[in-house]
Amino acid sequence: ITLLAVAMTASPTMAQTPPYDPAPCGPGQLAVPDTPDETITQGHYGVFEGYWDSKSETLNLNLCSPAVEHRDETQTIDGERVVVEVSTRHESNIDIRRTVFHIDHVDGITDDEQFKHTLTAAEVEKYDFLKLGDGDDADSLDDAVGTTVWWLKVDDESTSDVDEDSPLAMGFSAALFDSDYWYREEGGVEVDPLQYEFEVIREPGIPVAEQGHVFAFDDSVPAGGADKTAYWDSSEIDANALPLNPGDYHHFQWIFTKPGTYEISVQLKGHVRQNNPHDPDHKDYDSTWERISDADVVTSEVERYTFQIGPLTLNEEPAFVVERSVDEHSAIGTLVGDPIPVYQGDDDDLTFTLSGPGHSVFSVEADDNGNAQIKVADSRHLDHEDRPEYRLILSVSDSKDREGNDNTAADSAISVKINVANVAGERSVDENSPGGSLVDDVIVVANATTSTAYTLAGDGSDLFTVENSGGDAQIKVADGAVINYEDAQSYELTLSADTAGTEDAQVVIKVLDDPDEQISLIMTDNATGTTLTTGSTVIFTGRVTNSPVATSELSYSTHAESPGDLNVVKTVLSSPSWSVTESDPGTRKYWMYVSYTSGEYGLATSQNSNVIVFDWLKPSKSDE
Repeated sequence: ITLLAVAMTASPTMAQTPPYDPAPCGPGQLAVPDTPDETITQGHYGVFEGYWDSKSETLNLNLCSPAVEHRDETQTIDGERVVVEVSTRHESNIDIRRTVFHIDHVDGITDDEQFKHTLTAAEVEKYDFLKLGDGDDADSLDDAVGTTVWWLKVDDESTSDVDEDSPLAMGFSAALFDSDYWYREEGGVEVDPLQYEFEVIREPGIPVAEQGHVFAFDDSVPAGGADKTAYWDSSEIDANALPLNPGDYHHFQWIFTKPGTYEISVQLKGHVRQNNPHDPDHKDYDSTWERISDADVVTSEVERYTFQIGPLTLNEEPAFVVERSVDEHSAIGTLVGDPIPVYQGDDDDLTFTLSGPGHSVFSVEADDNGNAQIKVADSRHLDHEDRPEYRLILSVSDSKDREGNDNTAADSAISVKINVANVAGERSVDENSPGGSLVDDVIVVANATTSTAYTLAGDGSDLFTVENSGGDAQIKVADGAVINYEDAQSYELTLSADTAGTEDAQVVIKVLDDPDEQISLIMTDNATGTTLTTGSTVIFTGRVTNSPVATSELSYSTHAESPGDLNVVKTVLSSPSWSVTESDPGTRKYWMYVSYTSGEYGLATSQNSNVIVFDWLKPSKSDE
């Protein structure tokens, strides 16, 4: 038997910057809550967002569901200009499982902008599921009219703007799936797309009829004549299935019939296509196409989400918590406070695991005394401004049961709160900033004068310069430096001064991501101002900026063309530099290309550089 003990002491840590393995949801691009136990009362969210993990071959529900923006866009369809609604997903970094969606009457908000709503006879007649009785029974109709519901009204036919009626809208998404893989065929007919399966976690001992119900429906799709049918109706005892085509996003209307806390369980099911989706006679036919899973049906784990209807009351159960601290941007391997003591009854080897949102940022292992030592594993998201704390679960197992048989189940678990401490002296700079760009404001250095000379040291210090600005230190981007967020998200440098009495200062430079950057390549050579003749060597170098991937993921190729020669095969290089020697005189054109792979299926993106034309009989060249 092994037990995790509570220890409240913590030790200081050191700081640094490593790479990060992307998760299904990344840093937020919108102004939305990103800390645990937040409440959300407005915005548009793909609450149920599914994705396929190709490495583990599993279906998943995205725990950090995206925010969704809707806009009207004019498009040409069948030769006519029509207005269609376009939905755009944004990463939001909200752990939906630990977030309460609060749906309530809002004081000070006009009647047509709040959630609380009194049902009219016309609405009950239109939405037959609201009768909640014996079908079309007159009593059930009369009982429903005048009752209060909490309604997230979107796409209201009485408004000209799409989904502007409700401050909070929630939808279902299969936007991350490819229809080539997620349909099942029977007799040449495609059936069974992806589907979400829902169920309300009901309170024990209370009759179903007395509990609140949830309805989710699309107002624009009629069913059963003039009536509207709920896609998901929790008054049904069994779980409901909501079909959704791969690649689709739908912001449904929601109705809750009673105040209270609704715990909703959700599971995603996908039917995998049985055969090659491409027509063998089609020019794009791919004979190497394979199904993404050997299973006919793939089902995700069940996740639970919380909706608070009416006045918000949160009561968290008390629990023992181990609290530790670590500086933001700490290096991989940095100890996160002191070890957490473990009682070990036998001499078995212990296995520790961390779970919970963000657990991959940390690792845990046994120290020399068999206690649990948490360390930094990945500091890309170890940023106080992005996330000041992590709430994780630490589990331990001795791989045995009470009788000594093999058993990997956890023997004990404890909550661990890890505080991410703010580091003074943090600065920021946009990626792809040109040489000479200021890195935030000046740094005031005690005892410095206008003649003080400053220097920077540390990994990445060659990308920056520092100069004296009225006695203070001003950091700038160095000429020719490439600041790429995908290469490093921050740099921890040491600022030193040559004036007596000044002390070294630690400066963290945070690189800000540009999500819309397009790759750029400029090619230069070493022949400027030099007379070259046949047989001389010229070195060509490409400078890459605005790369949406790490520099190490780029590949390069070259193309040299003689007059009239249009079919020269490109040469793939491992770096953006190569040399060429010409044995025959004449004018040559030289190209360099840069490319990278994006997406799960290896879609290539590339960008040509400028063309350099060099005359081997003259000391000159021209750029096109």
